[in-house]
Amino acid sequence: MLDLRRGNDHRRRRVVNAPKSDDTIAVSVVLAPASETREGLLAWAVVEIARAIRCDGLTVRRTQSERPRLMVSWPRRRDANGEMHLIVTIMDAKFRRRVEAEVLASYLDAVRSAEGGPS
Repeated sequence: MLDLRRGNDHRRRRVVNAPKSDDTIAVSVVLAPASETREGLLAWAVVEIARAIRCDGLTVRRTQSERPRLMVSWPRRRDANGEMHLIVTIMDAKFRRRVEAEVLASYLDAVRSAEGGPS
């Protein structure tokens, strides 16, 4: 049994038969109805990373500040104590920013398409 109280965690991290690196990102976006956009919710997104990981429940939001900006919110859950926890965490900040940029670009393409412009 694992005893973490005394720091006796003897588990080792290792990678066995790891596939070659594939950092492709695929995004699909569904625009929110007008009734939701008043509160800042603009769209929902699904992200697939490396054709191996699928993350559903991302949202594109408009901040409620003096200078509104677009942001991506990652799905969270609330524990029994009311604390929020991210369901998915991309550990590499540069790659996370890249994923978020792809989500925002897909959102802007969806908006242009909905308005009848070129995507």
